[in-house]
Amino acid sequence: MQRYQTFWPRFIAAVIDGFVMWPVGFILNYLTDSNIGIIVIIGNLLNNISPYIYSILLHSRNGQTLGKMAMKVRVVDVNTEENIDLRQAFLRDCVPITLMIVLFTYSFILLSGRDDFNISIDFVTLAPIFFIGLLSSTWTLLEIFSMLLNEKSRAVHDIIARTVVVKTN
Repeated sequence: MQRYQTFWPRFIAAVIDGFVMWPVGFILNYLTDSNIGIIVIIGNLLNNISPYIYSILLHSRNGQTLGKMAMKVRVVDVNTEENIDLRQAFLRDCVPITLMIVLFTYSFILLSGRDDFNISIDFVTLAPIFFIGLLSSTWTLLEIFSMLLNEKSRAVHDIIARTVVVKTN
């Protein structure tokens, strides 16, 4: 079972991947520095979706992001322990991607037809944003607890995608 003890390597890999993606976010923020609502929304969408594109493409290619490579862990199919496919890589990130799409759709509706960010900020306007944030935080806690309480350190996204993270040699 030592092969499945991957909580800390996965945590550090996520930090490394954050540093890898930081320049992309910096560049996208710079390019979309505008007061035009739709440009800001599209730029923020690209900025927020780019880590998922990075994750999905690299996991489907060889089961590892750069962070996982550095930490010597790999995502594999739970049954065969072979490389995962694009579908499994997407399923690992489908819940946060869905929450992000809902948030950006709401933002787009809220700002549609406006050339500035002058919107009324009240409970009714902020409640959906707060609710999506609450769902996202709950998802993160479920991921951590499931990983810590599971024999193979499988997070909920691993269960959904039928994957497991293993140490490599």
